[in-house]
Amino acid sequence: MGVSKLRTTDHQLKIQDVQLQERGAELKSLELKYENLNIELEHTDTTNKAEIERLQKEKEQLDADKQRLEAELQSKIERREAERVAVEQRRKQLANAVTLTETANAQGAIDCKNQNSAKAFIYCHESGNRPNAVNAGGCRGLGQACPGSKLPCGSLDYACQDAWFTDYMKKRYGTWEAAKNHWQARVKINGRDVGHWW
Repeated sequence: MGVSKLRTTDHQLKIQDVQLQERGAELKSLELKYENLNIELEHTDTTNKAEIERLQKEKEQLDADKQRLEAELQSKIERREAERVAVEQRRKQLANAVTLTETANAQGAIDCKNQNSAKAFIYCHESGNRPNAVNAGGCRGLGQACPGSKLPCGSLDYACQDAWFTDYMKKRYGTWEAAKNHWQARVKINGRDVGHWW
């Protein structure tokens, strides 16, 4: 009976060994599956990370492009507005210049078709009574100051130019009549007839 009991115990131990081996194999199988899952998860994570990084870079590039385009658009809008303001200012200046010239002409009562004074004669023959007149030699203004840069008035400031040329006339000729006589005399310079000038 002792032998029989021993055989039974031995048999049970062998069964338990087999069961343990089976459990060990199951455990190894589970460990292998776990490792494979971790590897897969790491690979999936890496793929997702790479995809996320790629998308993030694309987003950053799109943001940069958007900011660049917005800045360009804003710059164009500002340039267009500046051009519009400049055109509007130029339009107003021209309108004012026409008004000033018309007013100055009315005030000076200079009519180039009917020159009623020596001053009218000079202004009409030099510039057509236009304060913005400039000749090929760079002389400018009502009386054609040469060089034009010495005329301290704007090209549309009739009153200032009239005062400046009147002062010039007084210092050089004394009267408008004397200035007109000089203009008509065709004065020679260095023996050459240089035409009409005052």
